[in-house]
Amino acid sequence: MSYLVLARKYRPQTFADLVGQEQVSRSLKNALASGRVAHAYLFNGPRGVGKTTAARLLAMSLTCLAEDNRPCGQCENCLEIQNGQAVDVIEVDGASNRGINEIRDLRETVKFLPAKSRYKVYIIDEVHALTKDAFGALLKTLEEPPRHVVFIFATTDAHKMPATIISRCQRYDFRRIRVTDIARRLAQVAEMENIPAEPQALELIARQAEGGLRDSLSLMDQAIALGGGAINTEDVRLGLGLIDPVLVERLMESVLEGRAAPAVAAVDEAYRQGCDFKNLALKLLEYSRALALIKVERSDFLNLTETEAENLAALAGRHSLLTLTRQFDAWLKFQGEVASSPQPRWLLEAQVIRLAGLPALIPLTDLAARLERLLGQNPPPKASAPPPAPRPHPAPPEAPELPERPEEKAPPEKATPEKALPEKARNGRQPERVSDNGQLAALKAAPDLQELQALLPGEFIEFRPGAPEEVSEAPEGDEDEEAPNIDDD
Repeated sequence: MSYLVLARKYRPQTFADLVGQEQVSRSLKNALASGRVAHAYLFNGPRGVGKTTAARLLAMSLTCLAEDNRPCGQCENCLEIQNGQAVDVIEVDGASNRGINEIRDLRETVKFLPAKSRYKVYIIDEVHALTKDAFGALLKTLEEPPRHVVFIFATTDAHKMPATIISRCQRYDFRRIRVTDIARRLAQVAEMENIPAEPQALELIARQAEGGLRDSLSLMDQAIALGGGAINTEDVRLGLGLIDPVLVERLMESVLEGRAAPAVAAVDEAYRQGCDFKNLALKLLEYSRALALIKVERSDFLNLTETEAENLAALAGRHSLLTLTRQFDAWLKFQGEVASSPQPRWLLEAQVIRLAGLPALIPLTDLAARLERLLGQNPPPKASAPPPAPRPHPAPPEAPELPERPEEKAPPEKATPEKALPEKARNGRQPERVSDNGQLAALKAAPDLQELQALLPGEFIEFRPGAPEEVSEAPEGDEDEEAPNIDDD
């Protein structure tokens, strides 16, 4: 008998065996138990995560002869589906049967009743590859299918399908399987096959599969052939052309701690191992991203094993978030440079030397806390003498002294006396507002406007000197007549 590869030999036979897709398994089992079976399902997700396997399990459950615990995997219908000989379960490859003629032939067979089962199930894999006309021909049948027909579509690119098709299906999104779940499943397969396997080697295989269990089983077959019936870490790394994760960790740690010599030595070791420097730069970018995400406590975004998560957390704890994000940005920009460089090794050496020479960045909050701590330990000495008095501000320039107003002296012959001002008011003229500080003589003596402004700094009084005839001067005799005669009283 020919050898059966592990991916086919250990294909899940029940929903409980479907690794990493618990939400899909629970939904389908509940729908089967309650009898709420839809006429069309759409399974979307990456390659190798169990879409086609789940479609077959659903088809087995719909055609199983057992009363409960379906699919049983033991009845005639279940065994025929497992062997690909079922009459009422039709599997179609959408990539090779993508035309309108194939869909027309499918529509002709839909109206016939199932031969020996309750349902007639059509599984169309890679359904997104159908042409526009083929989708149009399928739409009417999908809209009003017969009661005995169930369609199950599987695709890796649901966005390429028409919205009219998607809206008529129950959609289930399959996610990538975690590294820990894949490694656990590989350990179970190795135990059932009686093959000694190192846990670190299984972790490397699980990580290289990128979330696909089928790919990991294929890689495990290759590792068994390379190791001669055993799986060890060195053979897996050499056989798959992988970069040693210890080398990546040592290089990144040297760069973060400012040790350029060990970092350059790690680059030379990668060269001697025959590593692709573009791939090495990508691994360094992934490592710096993992450090930044772990620093902000988002390790759930990463597909890590427990050992890798502990090592990354220990390294990220010794550096600030600013330093880690600066490293992440630097390696992100470096990807475009190394992709077009004719000397990627020299470019990588210059990159690690430059990054190792950068000083560590400390957040301002940490600096403030450190300063407060230092001030608390060494408080500033108290001053024994009072602080010096502040320097007085320079005094504004003093206004020029104005001549004092004569008290009892008679005004000059042509000067306007103060007692003449009420006469102006009586004659219908508004009296000039003159302050009592003796500014009238200075105002009359000012020859022009500039000198007037110099005499009154900070304050400007509009003065309009009139003609001599505009100022009425009382004769000397009038002054004597207005003055009260005390002797007469």
